[in-house]
Amino acid sequence: MNPSSIRIAPSILSADFSRLGDEVRAIEAAGAALVHFDVMDNHYVPNLTIGPLVCEAIRPHVTIPIDVHLMVEPVDALVPLFAKAGASIITFHPEASRHIDRTLSMIREHGCRAGLVFNPGTPLHYLDYLMDKVDMILLMSVNPGFGGQKFIPSTLDKLRAARGRIDRHVAEGGQPIWLEIDGGVKTDNIAEIAAAGADTFVAGSAVFGAPDPDGGYKYWAPAPAPLISASCASGTWLVGAVCRSCSTASTTFRLGPLQPIWPNDIRPPSVFTASWPSPTPMPCCSIRCPPSPSPHSPNTSSCRMISK
Repeated sequence: MNPSSIRIAPSILSADFSRLGDEVRAIEAAGAALVHFDVMDNHYVPNLTIGPLVCEAIRPHVTIPIDVHLMVEPVDALVPLFAKAGASIITFHPEASRHIDRTLSMIREHGCRAGLVFNPGTPLHYLDYLMDKVDMILLMSVNPGFGGQKFIPSTLDKLRAARGRIDRHVAEGGQPIWLEIDGGVKTDNIAEIAAAGADTFVAGSAVFGAPDPDGGYKYWAPAPAPLISASCASGTWLVGAVCRSCSTASTTFRLGPLQPIWPNDIRPPSVFTASWPSPTPMPCCSIRCPPSPSPHSPNTSSCRMISK
């Protein structure tokens, strides 16, 4: 297979949902071809994930297509909602639709590309009379419902069979069809999967769980990261916020009282899970607060930014 025809579709199910805009912008900047969007209803599959509002929220952050995989039953009611929310491709499981042809047609009528998804135990015969209606065939190489599972090796034979169907269809004058694989795709097996015929690869934990040797996009300042510190007359310190004035961010979290300070000029940090070992900041900016009535409840109503 020509490497230029390979498409990577990171699954945001493994992303950091507290920073989803950052996550999807980062994967596009890194060269991802699609954003894979897993929708689960705790009915067709034993998990509950995300819906059209999240799709609509990330749409302005990327220009690449959003690939919506519906693991829901029934399907038809959600198609127009996801199309309106900005989906580019909508795929569903044939077992979840009473009228597969009608659902495929509905997806296309709403301006999206349509596709069918096959679980490890679902045969490909659903395609016998529908090849002209599908733009994508997605093969699950794990049982759907949860990320981080291992690749099921028998999927390779199924991939070869699906590739044969697609190649025959195209040779007979049919439209191009993408062949996507989802589940357990890693750096150590992607070559073998591609050789079996896949051209589009969903990867969740393999992408979002991979370490970034250079710190990656999540670290906005080089190590040691400049800290933004808030100081009150009570001696309280806060680190781990983002300066609205200079946009520098800290990679640490907080010191001082159990309740963090929320001055008007500082955005609160994403998480508070660790403490900085000493109250010695390396500030780019700082804030000064008026005296507080208690060391554990600083008065922040009139905090102001002091540029250094």
